[in-house]
Amino acid sequence: MRQGWWLGLIFAMAAMPVAAQQALGQTGQWRDQIVWVPMAGTPRGLYARLCRPPGETPTRVVVYAHGTPADASARVRVGPPACDSEAFSWFLRRGYAVLASVRRGYGATGGTYAENQGSCDNADFINPGIEAARDVAATVDYAATLPFLRPQGMVVVGLSTGGFTTIAYDSVAHP
Repeated sequence: MRQGWWLGLIFAMAAMPVAAQQALGQTGQWRDQIVWVPMAGTPRGLYARLCRPPGETPTRVVVYAHGTPADASARVRVGPPACDSEAFSWFLRRGYAVLASVRRGYGATGGTYAENQGSCDNADFINPGIEAARDVAATVDYAATLPFLRPQGMVVVGLSTGGFTTIAYDSVAHP
């Protein structure tokens, strides 16, 4: 059995109520675009990849939050997955667009790392979670402004630290 089958199950459960999506297995060229998500306190914003399915009908959107490498020096290499990655293509085949920004302190976004939880003996996960959630909120807000995306019914998912980030995002008030 392929690794990650449970992730597909979670994605499938999130997509069940969606009736107006493209048929399963539809193939096509994904539209891949690099964008900069406006973010207060950052000179350029958040580096992001926007993957869109074929067609011009406004689509629902998935906002994806990335994980954190175990080695802190590897943070400079963090970037959004490619549109043909397993998770992204799963959503794209179902008619969703995927927007994945790189949080502050990672990859091309750069800047100060905002997610330092401190030492294991005295770890603070609340403040770094809220800081990471600000980046997700900026990405959600940006997606809602794009005319080819439907702001209603956005899905926010994350991998590893990004999963924690999505929980932190959901813990604060947002539309």
